Amino acid sequence: MKAKVLSTLRERRAVPVDDSLAPPYTGSWKLLVTPIPPAQGSPLRFKRMLLSLSNMPLQWENPGLLDEALCVVPLERLYSEADEESSILEAEAASLGDGGRAAWGYQDCVVRALLRWFKRSFFTWSNNPPCSACQNATTAVGICAPTDEEQARSAKQVELYKCASPSCDAYERFPRYSDPFVLLQTRRGRSGEWANCFGMLCRALGSRVRWVWNAEDHTWIETFSVHRNRWVHVDPCEEVWDQPQLYTVGWVRKLTYCIAFSTDGAVDVTPRYVRGVKHSSPRTRCTEAELLHILAEITMKRRETMSEQDTAKLKDEHDCESMQFRKYLIAGLVHEVCNHLTQHGTRGRCDVDAEPGKSLGERTSGDRTS
Repeated sequence: MKAKVLSTLRERRAVPVDDSLAPPYTGSWKLLVTPIPPAQGSPLRFKRMLLSLSNMPLQWENPGLLDEALCVVPLERLYSEADEESSILEAEAASLGDGGRAAWGYQDCVVRALLRWFKRSFFTWSNNPPCSACQNATTAVGICAPTDEEQARSAKQVELYKCASPSCDAYERFPRYSDPFVLLQTRRGRSGEWANCFGMLCRALGSRVRWVWNAEDHTWIETFSVHRNRWVHVDPCEEVWDQPQLYTVGWVRKLTYCIAFSTDGAVDVTPRYVRGVKHSSPRTRCTEAELLHILAEITMKRRETMSEQDTAKLKDEHDCESMQFRKYLIAGLVHEVCNHLTQHGTRGRCDVDAEPGKSLGERTSGDRTS
């Protein structure tokens, strides 16, 4: 297939192909891009926002919080399910007779079991919360300030709803809590609360976790698979594992920024989720050089107390991930170029016909996302 694609490209060099075929984030992966600190205006505001967002996963390192989380999680059930799935995967790998390893490791199976339990039994999606007085539906009124108690429990804003029943007419408050300890008690919210609480539970079970912020008002996490030696996309709202093209191919969304934060630093993981220009939107909050500087600053701050050995290990991991992102970029560009050639009436047909990725469905978690 590769030879045929190259032959087609050489044959049709006369067809105009411009930079519009490349997604806007490609500047981040050009080796000659030099990081530049943002100085004013929109780039500086974007920097301040990312610096604030980068603190989210730091909450998940509180030993007391993680101990409390382990008291909530049905450990025996999760490890039993993980044992069963791990055994099945190992048996499947052995049956192939090619010496290959199981698809996922034991800790991956633990997180997958946690994902099922979290979605099906523990957390609840909340659009309009029901009236606590009569359990009828409510309608949105607007945003109001939190009470002192709500603010003390980490709510920075409160959504206000009114009961739709004329005989009740009560008001319902929906504080948007950001403290994962509080979320262990409330057990409801939208994607922000889901990713926050689930990410913390993954840390409690011993996994390395990233919290992924998306500019299009959705959040999810990534967990590191030691078995696969890479980061894995996990969306607890959808009970989805390792389907990074869910949002672009499945939901048909265009994405700009996908930034992953952890105790190790910050990474622009957009290439994992956006594989082609038709799934991307212009990135205008800052230049790519300014974004590189912002993420490098956050990463340096997180690693300033790390040993040289740990820092070197993380650098190797980052280099490996960057290479993976470049492969995504190249594959996406080949796909776009082939489509471009076909649309211009070229002879022959490119082999890269199918959209890369798995068959992905529509969202299941509700209309509102943040």
